[in-house]
Amino acid sequence: MPDHKKIEVSMVDEADCKAVWLINNDPEIRSMSFSQESIPYEDHIKWFQKKITDKNSKMYKFVSSNKIVGLVRLDVEKKQALVNIAVRHEFRGKGVGTEILRLTIILAKGLKLKTLLAEIKQTNKPSLKLFNKLGFFEKETILVNKEKVTKLELNV
Repeated sequence: MPDHKKIEVSMVDEADCKAVWLINNDPEIRSMSFSQESIPYEDHIKWFQKKITDKNSKMYKFVSSNKIVGLVRLDVEKKQALVNIAVRHEFRGKGVGTEILRLTIILAKGLKLKTLLAEIKQTNKPSLKLFNKLGFFEKETILVNKEKVTKLELNV
């Protein structure tokens, strides 16, 4: 079992395309996403190529014991970024998400961002708990596809 205290972070690259697809296609991750359908690999390749070349999108992989344990995408606009986080199924509930989000906050400071934002379905209790635990505050509740979504914010 990888040690969540020894997680290394780096940008994803083209070689990570399939691993990112597999993690993002996890049924539990899909169920908490705004688009819940399974992602065809061909569609993912196009999306992935666009994201890794977009200067406003920063995609990171978090690796422990040579295994990707999670992913973060920061969609940057001006001095703020929307955080998207995914933790591999077998590492959930073990503190890995907390460490990934903590490292993401450090990355955001290094990028000179002022604010991190998150939009989380209210049914996604583990994510809401994680973001609140690391200092994100609830800004408002909105409806997305008839589901209640909490918008959270952290000043970094």
